[in-house]
Amino acid sequence: MTKSPTVSVVMSVFDKPDHVARSINSVLNQSEINLELIVVSDGACDSVVETINGFDDSRLTRINQVNQGLTNALINGCKAAKSPYIARIDAGDEMAPQRLVLQSEFLSSNPTVAVVGCAVKMVTEEGFPLFDVNMSADDLQRRLISTRVGDFKSYVHSSVMFRKQAYEQVGGYRSEFYFTQDCDLWARFVWAGFNLGMINETMQTNVFSSSGISGQHRASQQALEKIIVEMNRLRSLGQNDSPLLTEAARFRPSSRDAITIARRADNFEGDYFIASTLSLSSPKQALVYWRKTFSAKPWSLKVLVKASACWLRALVA
Repeated sequence: MTKSPTVSVVMSVFDKPDHVARSINSVLNQSEINLELIVVSDGACDSVVETINGFDDSRLTRINQVNQGLTNALINGCKAAKSPYIARIDAGDEMAPQRLVLQSEFLSSNPTVAVVGCAVKMVTEEGFPLFDVNMSADDLQRRLISTRVGDFKSYVHSSVMFRKQAYEQVGGYRSEFYFTQDCDLWARFVWAGFNLGMINETMQTNVFSSSGISGQHRASQQALEKIIVEMNRLRSLGQNDSPLLTEAARFRPSSRDAITIARRADNFEGDYFIASTLSLSSPKQALVYWRKTFSAKPWSLKVLVKASACWLRALVA
């Protein structure tokens, strides 16, 4: 008799087969835990499908869907999950071998906690270190239901594990949130009376890509965070947040063509963020990204000034 999995890992894929392979390997190499990996092929390109099919492992299940975006992919993946615990990972991210067993043990020992995260190391696609993300559970609990935009913070989405029962109780991911679907879900966990958890140990390395969602759609993410904060305000007054769902649904690419165009467009904002972050700690590595930003916008005064300052630091480093 096949033993039921303890943890279901849900992952959505679209492109970048090398990133997909890296993340799948990190999941299948988890230690001391019975798991299933649900990979949702969200209109994935042929090379990604070939990569997934190259894994001969009974723990891996692929769900195919036409391109609908991350939120609907996660809704479908979570619906198929057979385990009491659901963990997340995104293409390019790498779990440390003990992540799933430690998070599942944490949830087992803390029955009032609905979701637990871990500290994350953020790197560029080349592996340049950017920054670490590590917050206390109490701080997250306060910030996720904040009614002030500047105070709002959330988990790194792909680093969490949550209870499927709690997920279903609060209504799961909501399709109106094409972006920041995780922030909306965690806030509803707190308002429903659940506690949040955090393991303050770095158990995942995530790639911050200028061509990824955070790199290309930061403006939409920020607008949706403001909507979540307004929802928090309404809930604090005992009012329903449903009227704001229509507004949230406006922030999405209009079609598959829009997604494709966004992926091909220059990645100036993401490259600029990476270059600025690297400038003080790793000026020589930052120059790689300053060259990209300068190529995209050679007339930008802020790029010229900051890139020149970084170049001088790199000379004496």
